[in-house]
Amino acid sequence: MMRPGWVHLAFIGLSLILFVRIFPRSPHEHSLYAAKRSHFFASHAPRGRQTKVAPPRQKREAIWARPDAPAELVLAVSRDLLSSLPVHRLRVLPRLGALFCPIPGVASNALLRALGRAEGVGNEELPLLSEYALRDRERFLVRPDIFRFVFVRHPFARLLSAFYAGRAFSELDSPGYREFMGRVRGRPLAPDEHELQPLSFLFFLTFLSKQRRSELWDRFVPQSDLCGLQSFKYAFVGRLEQFEQDIAEVERRLSRKLQPLEPPSFSSNASQTLTEMFNSRKRRSKAMKLYDIDLKALGYTSVF
Repeated sequence: MMRPGWVHLAFIGLSLILFVRIFPRSPHEHSLYAAKRSHFFASHAPRGRQTKVAPPRQKREAIWARPDAPAELVLAVSRDLLSSLPVHRLRVLPRLGALFCPIPGVASNALLRALGRAEGVGNEELPLLSEYALRDRERFLVRPDIFRFVFVRHPFARLLSAFYAGRAFSELDSPGYREFMGRVRGRPLAPDEHELQPLSFLFFLTFLSKQRRSELWDRFVPQSDLCGLQSFKYAFVGRLEQFEQDIAEVERRLSRKLQPLEPPSFSSNASQTLTEMFNSRKRRSKAMKLYDIDLKALGYTSVF
């Protein structure tokens, strides 16, 4: 008859053996154990019935990354780009075979109306690229027969235009002006929060420069970020400063007249106003912090 101490030792030894068999210590032992386990269940299956051991599941992305993957399974554009901010802004013209990115403050509403008439949708909105499946988004972004275009503007002129648009509200407590100030500050104004004097351009720049680019209102977001000018290949980048010349090129590419489409109006002293508003080093440095990416990507200069 065994003493109680030996019973305990025998129980501990048996537990260790079972632990080692169930939980292998190395990847080699793990694969060996899995193979033996599969063989055991296959050999003990009922006669006349073949048991198949399914291979381990692989992620779809991993399969696409393999060098021997079929070409039709490989995305030419990453999934991150296919779901990025520009994809939710780009407008599709399927009949004309074009893709247009509207930018607030760059005659976007007039261009969208004219393009909608040319596409044949009338007053209805053109579909967003984000409404399409991933495969269709990719085709619109990479196919050479799709005309991808955008109109841009000097970032400082666009910023100044947004400032004057907000200052156009005569009443400081009007809903429009309060909404504008909330966009500038990066947060809605509290009900008991009131503006005592009109916003100055320096404070306008100061408030915007404190926000992250990803938190800015669309009207203030750099054009490069809005339309992915550094990520997507555009066939044509028109400039608002030479609108008539560049819109003629768009009409030639689309083989369609965009009428009626009035060119944007600029005041005769617009260039002088721009120079005056950005004449100080402090204002210019704050604007550069916001729109240096646009100046570099679009080829504009900060000197007027």
